Amino acid sequence: MSRNKKHDTRTVSSMRVVLLLLVAIVLGGGVWAKTSDRSSREKARYYYLEGLVMNAQGKQAEAHELFKRAIEIDSTYAEAQEAYSGGVLMSQNSTMEDLVAAAERLRVIADKYPDDLGESRYYAYVAFQLGKRDETFRIYRRLIEKSPENTDLLLALNEFYAKSDSLQQAFDCLVEYERIEGRTIQTGYRKILYKLGLGDTIAVMAEIDSLIANDRNSAAPWMIKGDVLNYLNMQDSVLPSFLKAEELEPDNGEVKVSLAEYYQGVGDSVACDNKMYEALMCDNFNLEMKVKILADYLQKLIADQSSSDRGNHLFDVLREQYPHEPLVLEFAARFNAAIGDIEEAIEVISYAIDMSPENEPYRILKQRCLLTVDRYSEVIDEYNASKEYMEPSADMMYLVGTTYVLLEDYDSAVGIYTQLIRDINPELPLQEMMVDNSLLASLPYEDLMAVSQYYMSLGDVYNTSDNNDLALAAYENSLRAFPENTMTMNNYAYLLSKMNRDLDKAESMIAKALEQEPENASFLDTYAWVLFVKGDYEAALPYQIKAVELSADDSSSEVWHHMGDIYFFNKKSDEAVDAWVKALELEPDNELLQRKVKQKTYFEK
Repeated sequence: MSRNKKHDTRTVSSMRVVLLLLVAIVLGGGVWAKTSDRSSREKARYYYLEGLVMNAQGKQAEAHELFKRAIEIDSTYAEAQEAYSGGVLMSQNSTMEDLVAAAERLRVIADKYPDDLGESRYYAYVAFQLGKRDETFRIYRRLIEKSPENTDLLLALNEFYAKSDSLQQAFDCLVEYERIEGRTIQTGYRKILYKLGLGDTIAVMAEIDSLIANDRNSAAPWMIKGDVLNYLNMQDSVLPSFLKAEELEPDNGEVKVSLAEYYQGVGDSVACDNKMYEALMCDNFNLEMKVKILADYLQKLIADQSSSDRGNHLFDVLREQYPHEPLVLEFAARFNAAIGDIEEAIEVISYAIDMSPENEPYRILKQRCLLTVDRYSEVIDEYNASKEYMEPSADMMYLVGTTYVLLEDYDSAVGIYTQLIRDINPELPLQEMMVDNSLLASLPYEDLMAVSQYYMSLGDVYNTSDNNDLALAAYENSLRAFPENTMTMNNYAYLLSKMNRDLDKAESMIAKALEQEPENASFLDTYAWVLFVKGDYEAALPYQIKAVELSADDSSSEVWHHMGDIYFFNKKSDEAVDAWVKALELEPDNELLQRKVKQKTYFEK
């Protein structure tokens, strides 16, 4: 979300127009005009120059049409051909036939001027993207033949071969590169990867031995050897390789990390922690690298449910080195949040905010932690305090909107969500269904996703506050922005079921959502309830049973309430009462549930 004022670019644009016109005037004649009569070339040149003016002014669509007109008049006009082809390749509305035709025009230019490195490489790239890989290889082999000293071409061809899974050809390119430039650890490593892909382990080991012989005092080839041996499950030889690397470079942090990972893999946690400690003490790692290394390691500890004391010990190492670094404090806060110590996380991230009050990610982290422990009013306070240092982003605003909902301050939540929609496009409707879908046509994919989410949240607020018509309009707009928003489908369908309205539409929507997420307990509950409201009790039962099973660890009163109602209408009275009892345990103040349990029968209201 950006609200910055745009700079005046008129002077810059004017200068670009003049420069482009000068270039066009200088290059427009001469060799370019030999294959066309003078009158056709002059007409085409007029449209070409006008196209350059439009392009410089940011009017790409108009420029594209002018370039097209130029080559219709004079198909031999190479500059116009290139400009038009580039426009086709950049256009989102181009068909595959357009792209193929544009590539063919670029091929003609590349073959007509084979010494033009830029044109040839551009065509080779386009051909590769269109699946014409033989053309890419042909162009690069021709360029290399003409300029054998340009080893960058060998590296580029190597990349294209690798992307095509032509690993032997990719390998051969690097052999030729090394013949000219000499062996490097980077090219050697790539060659090893290619030979691994080809299953040639003998060649792999020979390449590793060659790297070691080429640089006997470097740890890098020994680390590569350890990694490759580990990949090949030759475990007995992995540790000696890493230890040799450590012997050669005892202060190299990367070697320490490799050893730590090895020890972790074999279950030696003491040796692993020791090497991680040594890695954090190495000077060749800066703070950012140390934080990343420790983050990766702690993530594994959390995933393995290892003792958090191991992580705390390593944190102390980092804190002692950088006692006043907000980055370390943020990292500590995230770790504490991950292990469930939310209060400690809030305290630590508050220190980081004091040191760097303009850092929005720190504030968002604190707000999320506050939300986790239901300190809702403090989330709002944090948001208001942040405005002194920054203009809150959409992420922060959306988080605050969620908080207002939890506080049951629905008016404020609506205010936040509507502001987020206005910031993307102020013409989008806020209280009625969208009539003009063209308002969405110009939005990029990310904005469409965001608008759909904001409309859905707006619908949820209206739904909760019983403004059903406004909720329906918001849900409809959400799906118009992003028709695959499964959560909107679910919420929309459930609202229709509560209103006993458009039930076929509700069933269709929730069925579509379930196709994408068949194990979603909330979607199953909604689908079962739509069927129940339609009177198809037997069909509803298996879906509701599955919803209850999938939500066993986080059951809601509503899911059990629905289960009881559906059981009752399937003539399973005892099961119905048991389900209502469980629902009442989760929501003891629900008067309707109290009556159902007491009377052991169904009441609609």
